[in-house]
Amino acid sequence: MPLSFAMYVLGHSVALWTFVAFYAQYQKRILGNVAQPVMLLSLFVVEWATFNAVEMAIPVPELKFAAHDLKYIGMLGASVTGLLFVLFYVNKNDWLTRRRLYLLLALPAITLVMAVTNPFHHLMWSDLKLVSFGELVAVQETLGPWGWVYVVYAYIIIFIALLFLFQYLRNAVGLFGRQHMMLLMALVFPFVTTVLAAFHLTLFDLTPFALTITGMIVSWNLFSYRLIDLAPLARNIVTENMGDGMLVLDANGKVFSANPAAQRIFGVESSDLVGRSYDALLFDLHQSLPSLQAIDNRPSGEVATSRDGKTLYLELRASPLFDDTKQIVGRVVIIRDITLRKENETRLRAALIAEKELNALRARFVSIVSHEFRTPMSIIQTATEMVQHYRDRMDASALEAKFSTIKLQIAIMNALIDDVLSLERLQNGQLSYHPERLPATKTVRQLVDELEYDAEIAERIIFNAPETDIELPIDKKLLRLVVRNLVSNALKYSPPKLPVTVALEMMDSTLLIHVTDQGIGIPEKDQTRLFDAFYRAANVGDLPGSGLGLMIVKQALDLHGGKISFISHAGRGTTFSVSLPLASPVEDE
Repeated sequence: MPLSFAMYVLGHSVALWTFVAFYAQYQKRILGNVAQPVMLLSLFVVEWATFNAVEMAIPVPELKFAAHDLKYIGMLGASVTGLLFVLFYVNKNDWLTRRRLYLLLALPAITLVMAVTNPFHHLMWSDLKLVSFGELVAVQETLGPWGWVYVVYAYIIIFIALLFLFQYLRNAVGLFGRQHMMLLMALVFPFVTTVLAAFHLTLFDLTPFALTITGMIVSWNLFSYRLIDLAPLARNIVTENMGDGMLVLDANGKVFSANPAAQRIFGVESSDLVGRSYDALLFDLHQSLPSLQAIDNRPSGEVATSRDGKTLYLELRASPLFDDTKQIVGRVVIIRDITLRKENETRLRAALIAEKELNALRARFVSIVSHEFRTPMSIIQTATEMVQHYRDRMDASALEAKFSTIKLQIAIMNALIDDVLSLERLQNGQLSYHPERLPATKTVRQLVDELEYDAEIAERIIFNAPETDIELPIDKKLLRLVVRNLVSNALKYSPPKLPVTVALEMMDSTLLIHVTDQGIGIPEKDQTRLFDAFYRAANVGDLPGSGLGLMIVKQALDLHGGKISFISHAGRGTTFSVSLPLASPVEDE
């Protein structure tokens, strides 16, 4: 072989791999994790080819042997970085655990030491001699025991790289398939030449020349098939860093690739996702939409699942991949986490409902207040005009009746104002819980007595209580709101002559207050909204009231640590039961 031809080939090899190294550095942002192995591989190949050229070109035997030793740096580095490049390129870098990386680097490091110290032990090569092939004079080595260990190691490295490429090539289609085929061809040439050199089937190692062909294939693919920038561009920029999960499916509906976001969504590593069927993954998510068969007709859907005790909502969008003949060769599924959007929609719906309820509440307030004030005001005005115009014709009893009517209507308006003010103070926190230990029976009796403002009402109220009184933590102002509203309602909604019973009893650690009437009762359809503001049952008719009393009772009991329940049947009366704890909520804390 002419020396000029060998130098020409090796010079091209150095130039091509230098170009690849600079290209990888220039496109580092696009290549991502692939860039580093590509640069290192290129530099090691450049070192190997350079010292191989020096070994052939320099005439001094001692310098030939020195160049032979130095090229081992490139040989050892190229084997390891070649595998790293393949692993990162086919997105199998998760296979490269820290332990495996240490094992990969350990043997080349030992081999480099063995090569440097070989004159002392001859384990790396037992003999070096110069051989001629035409104008070429190169070093031929006879491998020693450790040399064969390294040869086996190098073949294992190449075999692992080819295995991953074959596996990846099996699922690749179109442009990606041609990329991987070219890369496979690029590895075959140096593999064959290393076998020939190891078994002395050639006079000297032709691997640097084979790497020239490899460099040509790689360089060609940089511009023809975008070997190391198109796939990483799509994978590293668009897929690896995207917030949405992405699954690439093959023609059989099995996962071919999964980006990190998809791994996070499914909670598994990429190696556990690849090879699984899409329908099986959806089954794991407790949902079957959209199934593989439905992707073409219904390309999107929502999945509700759970993760760590929290509900997770996912939106799936699937698109088929077609080849040149319009046949489906794969599918891409985008998985978007829409949990935040769903939660915001839920909050907006709740806010809308609350706004509607508030508007309805305002409307009821205006209606009820207008009605409840207009009626007594009209009665007061009428009574006042009659007194004003016909006072001289009225006797003392008629005048007293009119003044009683005016007083009653004023009391009704005052009660409405008190209810509104009490509710406002409760909701604004102006009424808080400040208990003091008081005798329960005596206190409730006093509050009931406050309502007996005339003899007729006093005769209607029946009070039953245990003979033994006990002291309880009672906030009298809050309990007054409870007793006043419950007893007033019982009197108002009962026929004038029928009694109202207020009964006290002790049960376990609770004081129970029962207020029972024999009035109109509460229709079943109104019972669920009885404690809503301004809500009144349908059967109250023209009886005055604001619809605030029971809501005030409920909020006052909440502050007091108490509860309220009722039993009612339309037309047969109602019993409200209030339970007060024997211990103060403040004391419990």
